[in-house]
Amino acid sequence: MLISHDSCRLVAILKVDDEHSIIRQYDIDQRKKTEYESMRYNSKPYHIHLKGEYIKINDVAQNSHGMVFSSLYFDNGEFWVIVFNRSKVLSRFNVNKAINLDKNCRAIDNFNSPMGGVTFISKNNIFINVYHTRTNLMYTMTYSFLHKKLISEVKVTELKKKTLNSPMKPIWEESRNIVFMLFRQGTAYVEQLNDKAAKVSRHTVSDTDVNNPYLYKNKVLVIMSAQDILFYMIDVV
Repeated sequence: MLISHDSCRLVAILKVDDEHSIIRQYDIDQRKKTEYESMRYNSKPYHIHLKGEYIKINDVAQNSHGMVFSSLYFDNGEFWVIVFNRSKVLSRFNVNKAINLDKNCRAIDNFNSPMGGVTFISKNNIFINVYHTRTNLMYTMTYSFLHKKLISEVKVTELKKKTLNSPMKPIWEESRNIVFMLFRQGTAYVEQLNDKAAKVSRHTVSDTDVNNPYLYKNKVLVIMSAQDILFYMIDVV
């Protein structure tokens, strides 16, 4: 569930069954609107139905203005990025097709993780990471929904094998242009976006399962573990 930066929209993900999920928007702006404002902001809730063979989706990202949203979803081995605003879908991007990735990937049963995530790194550009469970490889890239294509090279990182491990929503730290990708079992991967030659670095943040990562004022990474709330000062060399 997400509230837009302008506090006008709530975006929620609802699961109907394994073959059907819904991205649902609600107008939560209680201010009295003029007729023009009502038309502009589309006060009627807008829903997106995701149907397939085996759907996994659990998060929504938004750009800095809170006017454009994006989600990564998984459909039986295929990774899709959907980009939408308050009234329509702007782009659907098939990651597998773009990077020639096979469909021999399996999500974890009884978890809603799509085995990857997205975060906006500018108004129109989206960072994507996907985890291919069979090969134990993570793929990271940048996608422009305005031009509907990848605008970066694809980096491939081999991960340490762990059973039932899954990535959570990536987090962009704007001042140094780096992205944090936290995995459920306590490992974080960091990518420096303005250095094409730099490898993705690996860090251990917890020995227990973690959840709900949040970056506070671009300086402190807040993570909830099974027993504690963890605080990390961001200092990546």
